[in-house]
Amino acid sequence: MPRRRHRTIERVTQILELVAGSREGYTLTEIARRLQEPKSSIQTFVYGLLDQGYLDCHRQHYTLGPSAYRLSLCAGQMPIHHVPHDEVVALSEELGCQLFIGIIAGRHMMYVDFAGDNMMGKYISGRMMRFPLFDATGGMVLMAEMESRDLHELLKDEEDQDKIPGILAQLDEIRRQGFVVADSRLVPGAGAIATVIRDSGGAPVAAATLISSPDDIAARQDLLVRRVRDFADKIQHAIPHRPR
Repeated sequence: MPRRRHRTIERVTQILELVAGSREGYTLTEIARRLQEPKSSIQTFVYGLLDQGYLDCHRQHYTLGPSAYRLSLCAGQMPIHHVPHDEVVALSEELGCQLFIGIIAGRHMMYVDFAGDNMMGKYISGRMMRFPLFDATGGMVLMAEMESRDLHELLKDEEDQDKIPGILAQLDEIRRQGFVVADSRLVPGAGAIATVIRDSGGAPVAAATLISSPDDIAARQDLLVRRVRDFADKIQHAIPHRPR
């Protein structure tokens, strides 16, 4: 007996698969046109997925939302799943710093692991909260690793285009150094050091961000930079390479 078609499920999966193939996303009109359906019939599905966090909306363009990334993380299918939590804790305790592990989720930074004595850090990582890439030190190191096309797509939607030259100059410097030292954008009044985490094939998959007081970072900057980069190098072999 042939299986019955589930048109609601079909429509939902078609929308998710379509949006997943575009970093910049699609408008509601574009989604309807590509699926060859009336906009009125697509709208309810899109709004429902947005409400449940499976879609995100920026300037009327829909991209994958945090719930879609959580599914992959829970299933252990994202490369960052292979970063051992005990290694994150060990480095945090050794240095006496907070340590955040973050990944790119669409146009945002999502923090998926944390170690340290800070309730906000535990809350941010536990909820997998997201922040604009520009507002995250770890986001900047991952932006520095983006292919030009993806980076330009991201930057073209920046509201203040006068900021772009300064952002590009920062990214050039980060690419040269392999890390960034800046004021923390997660913990007010703190400082941050971030570097990229790569998989075994050398592809960037996450960012490691140390958070401490500005005085501590100024006094131990060379040591902290060296240790967080050693950490990234050490765990690289444990992260399988998955070609795009």
